[in-house]
Amino acid sequence: MECPYCKAEMKRGVIPMDGYVRWVEGESYDPFDTVGHETVRLSASELLTTSCAEAWYCAPCRVVIVPVKEFEGRMDAVKRKWNAFTDKMRDRRAASAAEREAAQRERRRAERGKKDPWEVD
Repeated sequence: MECPYCKAEMKRGVIPMDGYVRWVEGESYDPFDTVGHETVRLSASELLTTSCAEAWYCAPCRVVIVPVKEFEGRMDAVKRKWNAFTDKMRDRRAASAAEREAAQRERRRAERGKKDPWEVD
């Protein structure tokens, strides 16, 4: 990657972190007061392991550039799985209803076939 400041070739590397790496808006960081601050996740969240964010370093400028990727959060994963589950259940309910309706139509047809066509109710 080329440095956007001095056009020198940048070195590829990573920024390791336990949990996940993120950028937090503001001059300082208080882990207990992140309400109202914009945050951007820079790495995937790995429980009990070290995760890392891809980074590029320019030695002459002493600048690190970290590309921002899309990550699926825990609640996003839960929501995706829940939606897949509810879609599957809806499809199964629809198929079951169609089977019951077809069986009911077949029963009515069979009952009509047993009656005398000249019989009056």
